[in-house]
Amino acid sequence: MKFTANTLALQKAIMPFTELETNLFSAMELNLKSDVLTISARGGSVKIKSELPVSDCEDGTVVVSFETFLPSIGIIKSENVTVESKGESLLFSFDDKSVEIDTVNGDVVERIDIENKVPSVELTGKNMDFAKYADLSEAQKTEFLELAEILVVCSTKGRNEGLLAIDEYVSALKTETKGRLFLKKMLTFVIDGVDSTIIRQIGESYLFYDDADSFERFTLDMVLTGVLSIQLGDNPWILMEKIASFTGIVESGKFIEKLLQKKDEYEKKHPVSSQNENILYADFNAGEEGGTISQDEIDALLGGTPAENTQD
Repeated sequence: MKFTANTLALQKAIMPFTELETNLFSAMELNLKSDVLTISARGGSVKIKSELPVSDCEDGTVVVSFETFLPSIGIIKSENVTVESKGESLLFSFDDKSVEIDTVNGDVVERIDIENKVPSVELTGKNMDFAKYADLSEAQKTEFLELAEILVVCSTKGRNEGLLAIDEYVSALKTETKGRLFLKKMLTFVIDGVDSTIIRQIGESYLFYDDADSFERFTLDMVLTGVLSIQLGDNPWILMEKIASFTGIVESGKFIEKLLQKKDEYEKKHPVSSQNENILYADFNAGEEGGTISQDEIDALLGGTPAENTQD
């Protein structure tokens, strides 16, 4: 698959890229006003290789590593470019032989200025395949739902009783599948108070380097999203929306109904006091306050007495 285009024609060449066998490049955007092509990938190391030597690089290769799962590989600026698919890579050839590449590593932007030196740039990376919910077998959908239900229970219990309260529940989880093992490991980090950035880095490393099939990687991605939502303290309703988004717009409503049923079953067995329930859903019921909790509510939840107002 090969495309030769100026910036205007390049816009028409973007869509076919999403149909490539490789899933390395998940998104391509073109800003016609500034002649910028933005490429996003699903993580790992990206190799930027030129056919001519680059300063400070004897073999003409620059390797850029990313910590985030969906980083921006770079912003490539050039008016005339030829884009060619090469298996798990895309080859960019520049007619004007002048290109700027802004690589993004976390919050750091590094600019590689290579003028009159690079006739072509090749972006390569690991091929990552993710299943789609609609293509799953009934057994796989059941496994996916069970993992989601565990996350909903942990979210509900954690919001009501605190994250430490889910320790016993998580410890009892069986780990007969890769998804369950991953879920238990990630939730253990949450219980131990590990920073969300570290949890994300560890989880994304498993996603990228584990020898998982497309279904397993799909479930691991969902689990990591759910775990980070729990660590963030999201309302269970928000967690359910995040998880359901993996099923697609059409199926999400039915999927949320199943999660709500699981949530209701859990709450019937573990009723929430009226005071705790008000706090649990404070961010949904509050208006301009933005879901803030008063000192009286905090004291009542902890079993103390309301704090007296004091003035300096």
